[in-house]
Amino acid sequence: MQHGFDIAIKAEEDADYKIVSTIDSRTTADGKDITVVSASQDGNMIGTNYWWYTAVIDGLKPNTRYYLKIRTVSADGIAESKYTGVISWRTEFDKDDYDTDQDKDDADLNFLDSLGIYKDRLFWVYDDSKSSSHLNYRIKLRGSKVLNHIRNTEGNTFNIDFASVQMAEADKKSTANVYIPIKVIEVLNETHKTLVLHTMSGDMIFRPGVLDTSKTSAIEEMMDRKENKSSVKDVYVSITIKNLKNSSSYRPSSNRRLISDITSLSAEAQAVNITDDDFEKDIYEELYGDDGTGSKNGLVYEYRQELADFVDDGEDEDEVEEKIRELLVEMDEDLQEYIEDKIESSSFERYSSDIEEVPLPLSVHLRYKVALSENDNTISGYKTEGKQKRWTKIHSENRLSQMITMFEMREIDGYELAVLKGSATLYDIGHHQYRQELQQMNNKYNLAEVLYGNGTLQPDANIKTREAILILERVLQEYPEEYNDTDLVKKGRQLGLDKGLNLNRTNDEMVREEAGFLAMRLYEIKTQASVEHMAVSRAIMLTDDRAISKNLFKAILMSIDMEIMKAENNIFDPKGTVTRAEFIVILKRVLDKLGAW
Repeated sequence: MQHGFDIAIKAEEDADYKIVSTIDSRTTADGKDITVVSASQDGNMIGTNYWWYTAVIDGLKPNTRYYLKIRTVSADGIAESKYTGVISWRTEFDKDDYDTDQDKDDADLNFLDSLGIYKDRLFWVYDDSKSSSHLNYRIKLRGSKVLNHIRNTEGNTFNIDFASVQMAEADKKSTANVYIPIKVIEVLNETHKTLVLHTMSGDMIFRPGVLDTSKTSAIEEMMDRKENKSSVKDVYVSITIKNLKNSSSYRPSSNRRLISDITSLSAEAQAVNITDDDFEKDIYEELYGDDGTGSKNGLVYEYRQELADFVDDGEDEDEVEEKIRELLVEMDEDLQEYIEDKIESSSFERYSSDIEEVPLPLSVHLRYKVALSENDNTISGYKTEGKQKRWTKIHSENRLSQMITMFEMREIDGYELAVLKGSATLYDIGHHQYRQELQQMNNKYNLAEVLYGNGTLQPDANIKTREAILILERVLQEYPEEYNDTDLVKKGRQLGLDKGLNLNRTNDEMVREEAGFLAMRLYEIKTQASVEHMAVSRAIMLTDDRAISKNLFKAILMSIDMEIMKAENNIFDPKGTVTRAEFIVILKRVLDKLGAW
């Protein structure tokens, strides 16, 4: 073919023409996916110097008006004429393509709607964990957005709740580093609002003036740097809260027991070389691109394109929904990595100074767990001191409410905080045959407090049903959030004790078959096993088996088989009484079987 054509074509919504050429009919030129599939010189127009050419163009969208103009080119692609006048036509409607486009639009809108979390979020968070057993969260408040929230919401507090962040792996130790722009601290003080950092272990409450920028020496030092050094653009307060769970490094003495997580608190002022507004702008552009719409550059654009390609492959609606969830997770991980690189880079933090003391007391609320029946008189807040990490009681207006100990402190660095409960000393077990077992159980569960609270157990007194239920509850360490009714009958039903006890006569003395039932009920609760489905491992002959209540028979057999209870000379004595010491030892045998010591 000696000559060819340049075909300039554009859709109605396009701004510019795209050029495709008949010189190489298989090459896509400037137009995306628009290709000259074939071109041929069919023949001479009779009686003229003109030739007739045919070209087939592929890649056009259905139901779309196109505009087209043509010029001739030489064999080497040099233009030999001007473009002809424009002709236009509309392509035919294609339902399949329309459905695909509609699916893509729907998926895209769904994806964009899901991005609302980034618009509403008051802080950025990323996981900087270097260990599988200790989690490390970095949390940066979004300065301007937080300021708007503080100024435009009612109430006297501003709450930052990152307990939900910790909740995903609540069994692990964790550290949360909270970066607060200094302008947030200033507006909190100006509006007389309290900052509350809410964690799984408790709340750290900064009232107005606790972080005073002119009276907190570390903050004042960093503010001076900002004032006098051109390289310093902004100041942050970084608060670090560690939840060490019940770390073995900080065990209390034997006469106290830990009833809360161990928490440490520290803070520092940091001077950095980027303003908070510029930091937020960088994050915004990483997410949405430089045009701010998510349609150009940025993570949003990247993942929208991936979603569109996925829909093009003809996946069904459920698969698309799952893909959107996956993409959102991946995009959030990418964003976290970007923020981590910003915060952890050597260019972010330039100077820092520890905040060791604050001008006004910081209020700390620590959550603890005890059984309903436990007396709060021996519960207090403690802190560690010295290299040996010994626990000392905090005396600063220590006040208690249900399951929360509250105290105030001005020194906020260099020690750990926890709630401890003293164990009552037993004065009346003397040379009792079960002295060791009773002391062990009392050290762990403070059982004397359940009965009298005065350090006496009266071990040889017959135990009453109500006392046995309270001791069982203490051993199970059930808490108010689970059993919030102090009524003993209701509590017994919640523990499933009504299957073997008469809960309407809890002041009666307990008998041996009831003690055997409670022992096996403890075993069931701890192991999630069912006594009725357990098999006895040996033949057990009881001469008084007819005296055992039918509904308790299997529990009694299993308690004897597991050597939790005894039948001397094949006599169980099901209606015989049980002393307090005997019942406590029976429960200890269950715990021994479960490896609780």
